[in-house]
Amino acid sequence: MSEPDTRSESQSESRSDRRYPPELVTQGYEPVWDFQLGYPGDIPSEIAEYLYPAIGRYVQIVGPLSSIFWLIGAEFLNELIRDPAYILQDEIRTIPHACGTLWIVGALYEEGKIPGSFMKQIDLLFNYGIRQDSPISAQAVNHSLARNSPIPSTISTSSQGHRVTDLFPFARTDPLPSTIFGLRAKWDKNIGRLETTIQSKLTAMNTDQLLFKGISRPALVSHMAVFCPIMSNNNFDNEFGPGFYTAPRLNVALHYSGPSGVLLVFDRPPIDSLRKLPLSSEDWLTTIRFWTNCPVGDLTNRVPALWNSADVLEGPISTAVGGRNARIVEGPDQQVVGVSANAFREFASALKMVIWFE
Repeated sequence: MSEPDTRSESQSESRSDRRYPPELVTQGYEPVWDFQLGYPGDIPSEIAEYLYPAIGRYVQIVGPLSSIFWLIGAEFLNELIRDPAYILQDEIRTIPHACGTLWIVGALYEEGKIPGSFMKQIDLLFNYGIRQDSPISAQAVNHSLARNSPIPSTISTSSQGHRVTDLFPFARTDPLPSTIFGLRAKWDKNIGRLETTIQSKLTAMNTDQLLFKGISRPALVSHMAVFCPIMSNNNFDNEFGPGFYTAPRLNVALHYSGPSGVLLVFDRPPIDSLRKLPLSSEDWLTTIRFWTNCPVGDLTNRVPALWNSADVLEGPISTAVGGRNARIVEGPDQQVVGVSANAFREFASALKMVIWFE
């Protein structure tokens, strides 16, 4: 549980929840598409290509990184865009539902586009409430990129079986299966179209019995070494707390993969044998509010029953209604979260396929 917020008012004003999309233009930034507010005027083609029917179910923000950085109160990261010594560009990116806006920072770090030293600045600013008087200079920062995690050379555009140890020499094979399917696929900004493409690759599987997880390539390397959640202070997307997050709907997981990410495909039956705790109504809301650092009173009597004994948590991914003063409600899509050692082993043994995007 987080410590009480004892920051001064001047410190707390730097937080992202004080900034709103309609203020971007007055601050000299390009507008973004927001699922509550839409876009101010005709939607530019570079943003429109990310949109498709029912996008509001999956994405909360679409826009250029420079604008997103300002919204989250981390505009010093725009130094990475301005300085040609760094690889970060002012590309259009999306932030999925159920993620804090800082999720994009962690995703970019795992893609190798934000140096680790800048992440330390994020920790200071958002975990400790400290904002330095002037932005740090990109020229004065060591270029510490995330590890390189290329697509294995044996992976092709057709689904083929591979020995796990051939793909991941440092994998701990117990309890992973000895072989998994692997393929590479072209990333598509239109997630609906990408979903159709991936579904065509899964024709030999019963998609109603599958679970999906979208992660970065570096995270995949870590998972294959130790199949458990990757937990750090830079994770801001954990509505049910620390755990191994999957979704039964492919569309949801694709939003977490990103253009240089990975999609994990799991068989569902082994996971169904675990002790599951469905979360809904008051139990769901209490869990969401606690783990997203919202005030929750009388916690001793409000922790969901069987919380300590559950292997898997199941419940809706949150969404928001109500504009600027939005309230969190249960969304239409589900998440399945492993929270015990037994669950991690079952997820590992149920791994069926890895799809690399390029």
